[in-house]
Amino acid sequence: MRPFSLSVVALLSASLGCSPGDSDPGATGRPLRERAEIRSELNLARVDRLLLPAMRAADIDCWIIMSREFNKDFVLEYIEDNMENTPGGHRNAYIFFDDGSDKVRKILLGTHLPRGSRLWDEMISYHRGDGDQGPSLAPILAQTIQQLDPRRIGI
Repeated sequence: MRPFSLSVVALLSASLGCSPGDSDPGATGRPLRERAEIRSELNLARVDRLLLPAMRAADIDCWIIMSREFNKDFVLEYIEDNMENTPGGHRNAYIFFDDGSDKVRKILLGTHLPRGSRLWDEMISYHRGDGDQGPSLAPILAQTIQQLDPRRIGI
């Protein structure tokens, strides 16, 4: 549902009055690691504060973003806390689930998982590690969605 993605981007960027690139305080002269930490904190705060109310307003309890072979959804720049460590050339599913609590549950399924990410509650690799990509994303995505048992999914 593209309008939901655009709404989320608008909410996340408006929350700090900036785009993802603007949230990097590079002009401050701070070391790169420190700037990355600041950006990570800002993105994490935006997701934790704004995503669940946006999903509830759109009447969805599961939102899935897909990326495949260097074709990332642009909304990921506003969500992931450490995009530099999230490879773009891999098949990933980013799942956000409203389980009724006060925080959205965040699950990443992928062949190569980001290092150092604090955003995800669960990161599940379906890469076998022997140089073979292993099974496709479809079975693990279907299994995860079946376990979550969402009422309404936004894509």
